[in-house]
Amino acid sequence: MQNEANVSAAQHEKENDTRISQTHEHEKRPPGSEKEESKGKKTPERLIMREDIRIQSRRLEKNSQFRLVYSEGKREAGTKVVIYFLKHESDSVVPGFVASKKRTGKACQRNRAKRHMREIFTRLKDRFTDTNLWIVFVASFRPKECTFHEILADVESSLGRAGLISTNG
Repeated sequence: MQNEANVSAAQHEKENDTRISQTHEHEKRPPGSEKEESKGKKTPERLIMREDIRIQSRRLEKNSQFRLVYSEGKREAGTKVVIYFLKHESDSVVPGFVASKKRTGKACQRNRAKRHMREIFTRLKDRFTDTNLWIVFVASFRPKECTFHEILADVESSLGRAGLISTNG
């Protein structure tokens, strides 16, 4: 209570606290303090490179593309993989890969089945007779119960029956 006698009742002048930013403070900065912005394209080079890679490894991705192949395309069934294909105005063979939970199993098994089918497609890609083609591979196998070579033989025979690949490999 002794210190109360020394305190004045008059209001002190408002002091600017340097720690708290003030309104429009950024306008007071000296010119040239901001970073110089680069001119021209602002896309990093790594994204441009990925676009090129993306074009090379083109796949069916949209639901509408799969539905079109299912509804208007032809079907060839094997014991392990069902193949749907449709002649389409594309410059290459465009694949799509499907593995359902009902037939294949949980996520790990579905991913393994799609990896197998992607590898089979890359092995057989050069043997396709028609280049304007959308093709969907539907897994109807469990990867734990069959080998890669059994799946490869089944896909190869199905594509041969459909007349999509040359028989001499």
